[in-house]
Amino acid sequence: MVLSHVCQQWRHLAVAQPLLWCNIDISLPFVPLPRYIGSSNALNPAALALHRADLATYRRQLGCTKDMLSTWISRSGGCPLTFTFKSWEDSSTDYHDADSTSRSINDAIVDILCGASTRWKSADFDLGIFTPTSPFLRFSQLSPQDVPLLEKIRHKIEFLSNMNWDEPQIREQYMANIGLFGGPSIRTVFIDRPSPSPSSMSINWATVTNLDLDDPHYSFEATGRGVHFITSVFKACPHLARISMNISSPGQWQNQNDTESYISLPLKTRISLPNLTFVSIRGSPPPSGFASSLQLPSLRTLSLYCTTYTLQDGQGGSGIVEWIRNFGDTIADATFLYSNLTTAALICCFEGLPNVTSLRLFDYGSLRVRETGHPNIGSQNPENDHDIRSYQSIVNILTPKVHVDEDGHQCYCPKLQRFGLRMHDVDFTEEDLVAFVAARRDSSKPTPSALKSVIVKFNFCQRMNVREELERRNVDTTDLRLITKYAVANGRFMEPDSLEAFEDLPREDRSLLSGFWVEGSD
Repeated sequence: MVLSHVCQQWRHLAVAQPLLWCNIDISLPFVPLPRYIGSSNALNPAALALHRADLATYRRQLGCTKDMLSTWISRSGGCPLTFTFKSWEDSSTDYHDADSTSRSINDAIVDILCGASTRWKSADFDLGIFTPTSPFLRFSQLSPQDVPLLEKIRHKIEFLSNMNWDEPQIREQYMANIGLFGGPSIRTVFIDRPSPSPSSMSINWATVTNLDLDDPHYSFEATGRGVHFITSVFKACPHLARISMNISSPGQWQNQNDTESYISLPLKTRISLPNLTFVSIRGSPPPSGFASSLQLPSLRTLSLYCTTYTLQDGQGGSGIVEWIRNFGDTIADATFLYSNLTTAALICCFEGLPNVTSLRLFDYGSLRVRETGHPNIGSQNPENDHDIRSYQSIVNILTPKVHVDEDGHQCYCPKLQRFGLRMHDVDFTEEDLVAFVAARRDSSKPTPSALKSVIVKFNFCQRMNVREELERRNVDTTDLRLITKYAVANGRFMEPDSLEAFEDLPREDRSLLSGFWVEGSD
C-alpha cells in the first residue's frame, strides 16, 4: 500500500480506512527446484547447500505472504473482501515432502483466508494441485453458508498429470463438491472445464446472471461443451444476462446413440431468457437449430469466434448465419470470424444487422481467400465454384453503393460507426479501405451514420498512408480514429509491447491488432 509509506500522518490515515485494504492479491512463490541433479537424482554437496539456501529464501517469502495476508484482512475491518489467490504446487515432491515448515505456512494461509470467508465478495482462484493432501483443496470444503456475501467466483484448477491420479474422475468429484458455487448471493461464475452435467455441480444456477464456461486459451474441441450441456444451463439460469461458452466439435454433439447427451434441434419449446444481453460462443460453430431454440429479446452483443474447416453458406446450414438472422435486429455490437463463410453467407450476415454500430471481423485464413485475392475453394471443392464468381471483398460489400444494387440494397449495416478487421489472407487493399472509409464519411450521400473508428490489421507491408490519402480526397478525418497496422517483414503479428500505445482501446479491439483473441470483461 503506497499511501502508507508517504509519511507518518498518511500512514495513520491509510491504516484507519478499511476500504483501502479489502482488495487482496495473493500469489504464492514457486517452490525452488534443485539446480543440479545427477543421473541418480542425487545432489552433490555444493548443489545441496545452494538448494537449501533457495528453500530458506522460499520459506521467508512464503512467511511474508502469510503476514501480509493477515495484516490486510485485519485492517479491512468488516468490509467485504475481493481477492485473487494463485498457487501452483511443485511437481518435484521428492525434495519437499519433508518440508513441514512450508506446509505449516501454507496451512496457515488457508486458515487466515477461510477464516474471513463470511466477508468474501469476489474470489478468483488459480490453482495447480499436485498432491491429494494439498492444503489448497480445503477451499472446496467451504459450504454455501460459509460464503453468504460471495457474488463473483472465478475458479480455475489443474490437477497435475504426474500425480498418478485419475484426473477426469478427480476433477468431476471435485467440481461436484465445491460449496462456494452454491452461495446464496452468487451472480457471476467462471468455471474452467466444468462437469459434463450442470445438475452434478453445486452451483446456485437460479441466481447466476453472468456465466463463463471454459478457459478460451485451451483447445476448443478438448474443453468445449455439447449443446445438451449448454441448453441445460440456459434452462437452469432464468436471470442470465451474459454468457461466454465453448461449444464442442460436431462429432461430440451429433452422436444419436448417446441418449444422454444427444439433443434434437431446434427444441420444441423455445428457452426464453429475457435479460440476456451478451452472448459469446467460442470453439466450433453453433449447430443449426440452436439459435432457433432460444428467445432473446434483449440481446445486444454477439461474439461468434468459431473455427471450422468447412465453408458455411447462407442457405440454412450455417449456425452463425442463423444466429444473426434470428437476433440481428437487436444486435448493436457484433464480432465473428468471416473466413469460413461464403460471400453469400457474409451478405446474409450484413443484411441481418441493420442496427449494428460496432462490427469486428477476424480471419484465420485457409478457407476463403489466398494472397491472390481469390477464394481457394475452386480446385478442392468444385461444388462451391459459384462463390468465386460472386466473390467480393469485405469492404467492397460494406461500401455504400451509389445506386441500389440488384439485391435492393444501397448500404449494408447503415448505422455502422466502429469497424475493425484482422486479416490473415489478403481480402482487400489499402485503396479499398480508403474507398470504404470515404463513402462511409461522405455527408453528401444518404449514409445514416458516419464511421468514427476504423481498426485494420493488414497481413502485408505498408504501401500507402491511408489517412493522408483520405485527406487528399478531401475526406474530413478530424474525429476519425484510424488505426492501420501491418505485418513485419517475416509476416509475424505485432509484438506484445507494441500494443502499449492502445491500452485505452477495449480489449476486443486490441485483439484486432494482436495475434490472439482476448475477450472483454465487465
